Amino acid sequence: MVETTTQGRVKCNIDAAIFESEKCFGAGFCLRDDLGQFLIAKTAYQHGVPKPAVAAMSFIKFLLVLPLLF
Repeated sequence: MVETTTQGRVKCNIDAAIFESEKCFGAGFCLRDDLGQFLIAKTAYQHGVPKPAVAAMSFIKFLLVLPLLF
């Protein structure tokens, strides 16, 4: 079951995983509308071993420009 949000708002779920032995990390996000309907998702990986919060925040720049894509 998908938890919905306030009408007219978008919900964003972000997750990240760090692979220390491979010296890389991956992160991704999923956007859903106020009805819980899927809008867009993106995943990627990068080299490096950041702190967990930095890994999860790696998509903030993309999220900030996302409205320009619609």
